[in-house]
Amino acid sequence: MDMKSSNMDQDWRLKDRFSVSLSPHIGATEDAGRATLVSLISLTQKKTLTIPVPNLTALYISNAQKNWDAYWSLRKTQKIDSSIKSEVRFQDDTSAFDAIEFMATSVVSAYSAIESFCNDSIPEDHEYWHNRKSDLILEKSDKDGIERHFSTTAKLNEILPNIYNVEQPKGKNPVWMSYCSLKKIRDSLIHAKSRETRSVGTEVENLWDSLFKLRKPHLLAKDVFSWYLSNSSQAPSWYLNYPK
Repeated sequence: MDMKSSNMDQDWRLKDRFSVSLSPHIGATEDAGRATLVSLISLTQKKTLTIPVPNLTALYISNAQKNWDAYWSLRKTQKIDSSIKSEVRFQDDTSAFDAIEFMATSVVSAYSAIESFCNDSIPEDHEYWHNRKSDLILEKSDKDGIERHFSTTAKLNEILPNIYNVEQPKGKNPVWMSYCSLKKIRDSLIHAKSRETRSVGTEVENLWDSLFKLRKPHLLAKDVFSWYLSNSSQAPSWYLNYPK
């Protein structure tokens, strides 16, 4: 892993931001510079690509927002909402499927942002003592064990509250409703059942109803993030620059 200095405005999706003072003993300026973590990728034996390391949570948030905006742009172009007809449809199958793709990608990305946030929030030296195989014997899980063996729901309720010094969010409205609605539709997309994707009338709801009635996925995710970060004095850059 390498570092580079930059005087340019840094993207809100960066993995890390910090200041450095370059040593005058190596012929560098004494002025403080901005440093960015980078990763080197060997594309071929003769070519190496250098990229800034992104914050995955921010990357997923950005993707969720962009795909949701793309869906609404298409919906506007297709005049779904401006039409005075009581029954409307997309002008062609391609447009309808594109709309569903945009929405589905937005949902999965927003939920992935929550998963990434949970893992990034766990300090390297964190230890969690818990009952697992026995009600009488406590077991210890380190960061790696927590990331691997605890569900996202468990991390939100059992791990992160102690790290951020907040109450468990489960059962607290509207944060838990936001999380559950996002999780439910994400699970339906990833583990789709045939009964949820078949053709039905308006009297029965399925996956497609859930998608088209959903609130912006990246804002549902923000409800979760705000539970832990809204009162934090060191909120990360991606949270402070959250897209609307």
